[in-house]
Amino acid sequence: MFAIPDSHGLLELAVRGTVLLAVAVTLGWLVRRRPAKVRHLLWTTTFALLLALPAVSLLGPAWEVPLLPAPAATNADVQPSVPTPPTPITPEPARELLPPPPTRLSANPAHTPMRAPESPSPPHAVPLPFLLWSLGCAAALTSLLVGILRFGRLVRQAQPVHDPVWLRQVELVRARLDIRRSVPLYFSGQAGTPMTGGFRTPAILLPASAKAWSAGRRQAVLTHELIHVRHRDALRQLILRAALALYWFHPLAWVAARLAASAREEACDEEVLELGARPSQYAEHLLAVAAGGLTPGPSPLSLPMVRHSGPRLERRIASILRPHRPRPSTIATVVVLAAVGGVGVSAAVAHPIRILSAGTARARIVENPRPPDGSRLSWRIGPRPIVSIGGHDGEGAARFTDATDATILRDGRIVVADRGTNELRVFDRSGTHAATWGGQGWGGGRFRDLFQVEPFPGDSIAAWSLRSGSIQVLDSEGEFGRILRTERDAVNLLLQRYFLVQTRKDPPALFGRRLTVAPWGDLLVVSPNDRYEIRAFANDGTLARIVRRDHIPRRPARGQVDAYVETLIAQAQGDETPEDRSEQRAHFQSVPVADHLPAFGSVMSDAAGHLWVEEYAVPGEEERASLWTVFNPEGRVLGFVETPVGLSIYEIGADYILGRMVSEPSAESVQVWPLERSNGYTGRNGA
Repeated sequence: MFAIPDSHGLLELAVRGTVLLAVAVTLGWLVRRRPAKVRHLLWTTTFALLLALPAVSLLGPAWEVPLLPAPAATNADVQPSVPTPPTPITPEPARELLPPPPTRLSANPAHTPMRAPESPSPPHAVPLPFLLWSLGCAAALTSLLVGILRFGRLVRQAQPVHDPVWLRQVELVRARLDIRRSVPLYFSGQAGTPMTGGFRTPAILLPASAKAWSAGRRQAVLTHELIHVRHRDALRQLILRAALALYWFHPLAWVAARLAASAREEACDEEVLELGARPSQYAEHLLAVAAGGLTPGPSPLSLPMVRHSGPRLERRIASILRPHRPRPSTIATVVVLAAVGGVGVSAAVAHPIRILSAGTARARIVENPRPPDGSRLSWRIGPRPIVSIGGHDGEGAARFTDATDATILRDGRIVVADRGTNELRVFDRSGTHAATWGGQGWGGGRFRDLFQVEPFPGDSIAAWSLRSGSIQVLDSEGEFGRILRTERDAVNLLLQRYFLVQTRKDPPALFGRRLTVAPWGDLLVVSPNDRYEIRAFANDGTLARIVRRDHIPRRPARGQVDAYVETLIAQAQGDETPEDRSEQRAHFQSVPVADHLPAFGSVMSDAAGHLWVEEYAVPGEEERASLWTVFNPEGRVLGFVETPVGLSIYEIGADYILGRMVSEPSAESVQVWPLERSNGYTGRNGA
């Protein structure tokens, strides 16, 4: 689904542009007494970088830069913690499945949470800042297009110059300037001043009064205009106007455009004088052609020899007549271009971010010890599932091809998302098939790459298609209701920071860190798993809580690396030959290995607001029951809980665990296991 840029993205664009423009204006002032050619190159480079900033910032490397200074770390609420027993939860007498909370957590780290905002936005609401920027950008681009068309119309309506005196003189100037392309001349009754235009096929327009000009004036005007052609100033002007359309809202962009236009004309003037023109005569010619103008109408995209009269023309004449003109300096030019280029690249790869660190006043840091080895909470998971759907005996709707998610509705029905068929299969409490919703296709009620299913407020269901990123809301009977937007400012900020910025910093590595994204009550967990630190953010994107637990990093052993590589090869799809697998093995063995194993695996929350963090399952070690550290809603450690071997957990309710068991690729089953909670620790085998 197409994501509309938000205010944060426009703010980043404005910040980058401000840095680059401020540095360019400063450099322009510092070299104001240098030849105008230096400033002309400076502004050309500046506007080219401005135009390239969005693409470079998206495709280039990333460098995070805090947008605001972080408060002192002493403002954080640091709370060391020791294991404390949870509040007793009295189980219901009847073994009925209790409804899950409105939001929950996936066992898959890439399983993006879906939490409905209190006031859902319209399906395709456009942020006001983006709307205003788009209108201004569209207006500027329209003006640019009209200018291009106006110049083309002036050329078509003009009279080609056939006078041999003009043609011979233009050929002499072309040869002197080493211009190999042919540049046609036109007399135009609508042009009151000489002008050059056309970034692909340049042409020179002369006013009708030019027929009576002297040879000296013809020489000065043709030299000036052909220097524009040699410098490709029409293309440079197009880049400037395109960048100005992108940054139309920025005052510095307009200031820079005005300075660039002055530097462009002064650079041509200086080169005309270097070719032997007398300053006094050349100034006289400029004053003479300055009296003309254009007929009313849109301004063409062109380079008039004299655009303005008054103070700006006076400064230009004074520059021509000054007795001592600066000499060109290659060193100065290289230094200026290197400076603005370095700033431009730095501004592109820098990503302004809000401070999301432990130094914020709202953040609470909870330090926890590791529970004793062999200890277990006295929460009991039954010896066998109370409901099992599918498996070896599964037929029809109970035979899954890729059950990626499941949930239990308030009325006890079990909804399974089958990615292989893009269907939502509904079963009653006993596991009997009741209905099938959706299927492969486009539009409401149909899915492409169905991946996740969630309860939704108002007895509705939300189903997420991974490929399109869309969330469809269905009613309790599977009828399509609407499509939700998946983007929210706070979530966008966090995911952009880690997915688009952090991942580009991390080169591919075996056992490399991965991002965990999961809801936890009213907070959102967004944490890489390279260290045991769970970061939870509030809805506005500010860091609210950091939960840490003692953890000793482990270096990957050679056998673990080999087992990991074999696991990756086994996960590859298709009919690979032994040669293919050998090539894959050689490729993976050439990938660097991370210094340490990940600190944890999956992260989930349950119906009571507890946070479950799975111990990392190291490849190559004996398969055993998954071990989870359970934290209370405040982030204090409660202890270890084991879940059944091979069970991929989708949902943890008040008295059940819902997940998938795969005994072999063609035998998937969705199971509900009973969960009984009580206080305290027990030995390894329970109490």
